[in-house]
Amino acid sequence: GNFRRRQKSRQPAMAAAAAKATAAAPRAKAVFTVGGMTCASCVSIVESYVSSLDGVHSVSVMLLQEKAEVTYDAAALAPADVVSAIEDVGFEAAHVAEFENDVVHV
Repeated sequence: GNFRRRQKSRQPAMAAAAAKATAAAPRAKAVFTVGGMTCASCVSIVESYVSSLDGVHSVSVMLLQEKAEVTYDAAALAPADVVSAIEDVGFEAAHVAEFENDVVHV
């Protein structure tokens, strides 16, 4: 007859494995100074470029404070990578502080 083998879907297992890997990755939060920004467009450029880096979870750039807070996967990215990315789009940058469990390490 018309016998069809039913294939097991691997999607849920793969999604669960990816979620587990993401949860296990150490998240870090760092603060950077960003020099040379003059307007909201500059903020948008920095946020857009840094957020496109692999491993970045969130970016918040503050124009008046000339700072950026970046939450990232510490296994995939280093603070020096974020500094390079900011400098690549034409701004001055320096890593000034690291957060670990909501404690600032300068």
